[in-house]
Amino acid sequence: MAIMAKSLVAFVVVLAMVYCAHAQCPAVNSYISCRPAVTTGTAPTADCCAHIQTVLAGANGPQCLCDALTSNLAKSIGVNFELASKLPQECRLNYIHNYNCKGHIVP
Repeated sequence: MAIMAKSLVAFVVVLAMVYCAHAQCPAVNSYISCRPAVTTGTAPTADCCAHIQTVLAGANGPQCLCDALTSNLAKSIGVNFELASKLPQECRLNYIHNYNCKGHIVP
């Protein structure tokens, strides 16, 4: 019984850590100012670049951006990952080059 209780506590702690990590990421729909840049390839707006900069400055910045760009919502609205992965570069932001985002390399 004690082993089961310890396992349950460990599971709850891990679940809480995963939830907290994702809770620090902005909602996918907050990237709306970037939609034209990631769907049609137009230059990102100043608002888009400011949002990407804010996301990347966060504790889980690269992972948050990766999660947003590869989410089901992003796919459903036509986000092109190749275009989206170039946002930090096109916005001239400081970021981790060659970041592996779920099997995709961010240049």
